Amino acid sequence: MSDELDRLELSGGRYALALSAAQQKKYVEDFTGTRNKMFRIHPCGTIVCEGFKYIEKDVYNFTFRPDDVLVMSYLKCGTTWTQEIIWNMIYSPNQEHADTDEPLITRSPVIEADMFMMDALKKVPIDHFLKDPMFSHYRTRCPNPNPNRGLHLQLAESYTERRVLKTHLPFSCYQPGLLDKCKVIVCVRHPKDVMLSYQHHCRLIKTHGFKGTQDTFIKYFVEDLLAWGSYAHLLREALEFKSHPNIHFIYYEDMKADIDTELLKLNEFLGLKLNSEQLNNVQQQTCFDSMQKLDPYRLMVSEVTDKQVAEKDGPFIRQGKAGGWKGKLTAEQEEILDDYISKNFADLDLKVRYL
Repeated sequence: MSDELDRLELSGGRYALALSAAQQKKYVEDFTGTRNKMFRIHPCGTIVCEGFKYIEKDVYNFTFRPDDVLVMSYLKCGTTWTQEIIWNMIYSPNQEHADTDEPLITRSPVIEADMFMMDALKKVPIDHFLKDPMFSHYRTRCPNPNPNRGLHLQLAESYTERRVLKTHLPFSCYQPGLLDKCKVIVCVRHPKDVMLSYQHHCRLIKTHGFKGTQDTFIKYFVEDLLAWGSYAHLLREALEFKSHPNIHFIYYEDMKADIDTELLKLNEFLGLKLNSEQLNNVQQQTCFDSMQKLDPYRLMVSEVTDKQVAEKDGPFIRQGKAGGWKGKLTAEQEEILDDYISKNFADLDLKVRYL
């Protein structure tokens, strides 16, 4: 394999290097749904699949608008919950919006999600994907989609009203000055809960198809080799802008402990001026039971998720607990994760009680 195929030149003077042959071999053995070569972006360390090369310019140069709300987080930090809360605060505080039952992935697109689909989009007619219940909303928004630009990205661009967008990429994967263009909400959660929830996610979602042991998954996590790379680095980049008026950090544990207070903070940050009845409506619409009913993968269990995993360990919206890691790690696994947290999170300006 040539050096050219092992290096991707990216916008903004960045580049990405393929994982080593040994790492890649191990990766596809453990993540059986992985068909693309995996790359690490430098200098941020984010892990992406090869399909990212087709969309990275559009992602980097994505045109944000002043009224946009971008939910930025590592995976499994309460991102879906936060998206649903914000979308309901903006669009359905009176419980009357017609799109409430539409999949969240179309109401609140993930900007870079197409990287996992691009190879397939180049081989399979786009209509094949648009038959999917997940994209039932798509044709009305994008009547003439360009398969070379992905589905999620074009959907995000199609919205003329206020957008609630999502990304698992750090600030450096976008043009400088992002916070001068829109509001960003960064989700934070205990790393041990993140790891366990991400492991379930990778077992459940077929495009990951993780078949390894918990020890193996922890090794990927602490070596920052999972898709999207380093949790700590995403937070480190975000914390560089902690004093900017357009950034807001929200902790999963705070949301579970006192959602009323967190909704009030979001209400002020977003400039929405919702009254107590409307905030109560949002709380009801986004409680755990409601979130399970709105599970973004509920319409396509056989297509995207592993039915056996879902029946044994739970669906995408699974527990909704803080501290769920307790009792699910061996002493050795806890030691490995504690060491990782100490080395990577201890110096971050975060609430120490969560670490």
